[in-house]
Amino acid sequence: MYAQFITTTGGRRFLLSCASLASITFLNAYGTLDSTAFAAALAATVASYIAGNTYQKVASTKEKDNEHRQPE
Repeated sequence: MYAQFITTTGGRRFLLSCASLASITFLNAYGTLDSTAFAAALAATVASYIAGNTYQKVASTKEKDNEHRQPE
């Protein structure tokens, strides 16, 4: 049940990124986080999402390449 919910909402990485963005936005809105720290946290969240997506695609491509190689 939870796995289907996570899959239909975009996956674990997407949900974690949304939660991180919501929390840093909340902290910034209530003055706990200054604008410099907010910008750094925002950049780190977006960069980690992109890096995770890139890593997943590279790993998936390598796996597919290994499946299609002919045994020697």
